[in-house]
Amino acid sequence: AMANAGQDITCDMKLSDSHTGEEVVVSNAVIYRTALTPILSSIDNQEGGSAGGSTIVLTGSNFSNDLADVSVTILGSICDISQVSMTEITCVTNALPKDVGSYGAVPQVLIQGKGYAWHDENNEDDLIFEYIDKWSSTYTWGCVDGSCKPLEGDIIVIPAGTKVVLDESTPILKALLI
Repeated sequence: AMANAGQDITCDMKLSDSHTGEEVVVSNAVIYRTALTPILSSIDNQEGGSAGGSTIVLTGSNFSNDLADVSVTILGSICDISQVSMTEITCVTNALPKDVGSYGAVPQVLIQGKGYAWHDENNEDDLIFEYIDKWSSTYTWGCVDGSCKPLEGDIIVIPAGTKVVLDESTPILKALLI
C-alpha cells in the first residue's frame, strides 16, 4: 500500500555479489518520496479492438505537462499520446502484437524523471484495458474492406484467449470452433 501523499518512505537496499553470492543490506539507503510519484487512478475506456484506434483518457496525479515526458504502453503496445496535463493523459491504442498471450492489462504509464505510475492493486479491475474484437468489425477477420468476413458455410476458428463479441447476426456457418 502507498503511504499518504507527501509522506516519505525509507527502505533498506539489498546488494548481492553475483560471483560470490554474498549479500549486504544497507539500512535506510533509499528514500521514496510519495509526493513525486505519478499515480494512475482511473481510465475512461476499458476496451477496444485488437487493431487499435481506441482513445483512452487516463486520470491520476503528478503526470507531466510535457508530451515528450510521457509514454503509455498496454501489453507492450504503444498508446500514441495526443494530450497531457498533470492529471490527465489522452492516448490512442495501436494494434495488439499477435504474439501476446493476454488481452487485458493495466496501462503502464512512464513519466520521464519520475518513473512508472503507481496504482492501487485493490482497484486494479477498474484500470484494466482489454482488447476485445467485435464480430461485425472487418479488422477482427484481418481485412479492411469486408472481403474476409465469415460467409455462409465457412468454418470459423477463434483462437484460445481471443475475445470476440457477437454483436450482429452471423451467416449460417458450417462450424464455429472456440
